[in-house]
Amino acid sequence: MSQQTIPDKLIRIDQKALDYIAACNAEYVAENGQSGKRANLAFHDLSSMNLGGRDLSYANLSGANLTDAAMPGTKLTCAVLSSATLRLAHLEGADLSQADMRGCSLHGARLGQANLCNADLSEGPRIKISETGELTLQRSVSEPAELIAANFVRANLSGAVISNGLLMQADLSEAQFCNATLTGANFRGAKMDGTDFENANLAGADMSDTSMRGALLDGAILSDAILRGADLLGAIINRNAIGPNSGVKNLTQRNKPHREVLLDLLCAHKKWITSDGRDGTRLELRNADLAEIDLAGLDLSGATLINCDLSGANLSRSKLRLADLSLSNLQDAILSEADLRAATLKQAFCRQANFSGASFASVMTGISPQRNIFANLQKSQFQQANFRACDLSGADMTGCNLEGANMAEVILTDTRLKLTTVTAETYDQIEAAGVNLDGIRVRT
Repeated sequence: MSQQTIPDKLIRIDQKALDYIAACNAEYVAENGQSGKRANLAFHDLSSMNLGGRDLSYANLSGANLTDAAMPGTKLTCAVLSSATLRLAHLEGADLSQADMRGCSLHGARLGQANLCNADLSEGPRIKISETGELTLQRSVSEPAELIAANFVRANLSGAVISNGLLMQADLSEAQFCNATLTGANFRGAKMDGTDFENANLAGADMSDTSMRGALLDGAILSDAILRGADLLGAIINRNAIGPNSGVKNLTQRNKPHREVLLDLLCAHKKWITSDGRDGTRLELRNADLAEIDLAGLDLSGATLINCDLSGANLSRSKLRLADLSLSNLQDAILSEADLRAATLKQAFCRQANFSGASFASVMTGISPQRNIFANLQKSQFQQANFRACDLSGADMTGCNLEGANMAEVILTDTRLKLTTVTAETYDQIEAAGVNLDGIRVRT
């Protein structure tokens, strides 16, 4: 926070005055500072006021009281919110990228699908407000940003700095923390199912008693992190980064089956298929290490491949109808022209896989009875794939190539489609599904 003068009490204005200030700030941003006026709402009492959808980029809101403020969709890019109080604020879908939020309080705030890329939520001085409104601030005393019990479901915090932040009991499900600095942060009891911590720095973080089912921790720094009681079912993590006495739960050790044993199992499954179940045995593998395996062209219909590592596997032209691939890791796998009709991909991790020309009719990617953990399909190739009448509810398809894909009658409830590349016909089919089309690229 800059060395600006701090008033004795918070400054209160009415909604009409606030609307005018916000409008002037929007003009200031739109005209690159040539007209309008940058908003200065530092040390203002804006509690329970409406700022929804306003453009307050670059505004000064340091030390402001925004408790229970309505701010869904508000643009706060590069805004100064250091030492601000945002307890219980409604910030769903807000843009807080590159915002200065040092020492702020977001206790119980709602930030579902908000953008906090490169936001600074590190330590800073905290404003104290008495019941009568008097202000006190010790600039020499820094306190961690307070995010306790906040809702960050599907928020983007890539590159954010939250060193020593307080995130206890927060819901961070499916949030993105790629390359974030989270050293010493306290996550005790937080929900982090499906959360992306790729290359994040979690050194010294307290992640005890958290739920991290299906979380991505590939490349994360976990030195001195506390993981006691953390549920890591289906998480993508380097097991060498976890000590033998860490106390984690459900971190399955995947075993590589002997080649002869696997060949026998595949032979028995082939008999089971060709005899309509009268002979042989259906293939059932759980917690198996099948990375880089070549199963191209095989008929694996009806197989159970739960929580298996199939990263980099070759499954091109394979038949996987009615197969259960729940919790499995299919990163970088090749499934071009594969038949996945009626397959189950709940909680599967399929990033950067090649599904070009594959058939997905009636595939299930969505809701788990215990928890809403969805399939991760980021940056995968789906050219000419057939999704007709497929339920992709909640799947993350960010950055996918869907050129020529058949998306007729597809269900896309809460599906992430930003940065996907589509052709005009596919775009029309997605539009018919009634979803948000922002960020979809049409290849002509």
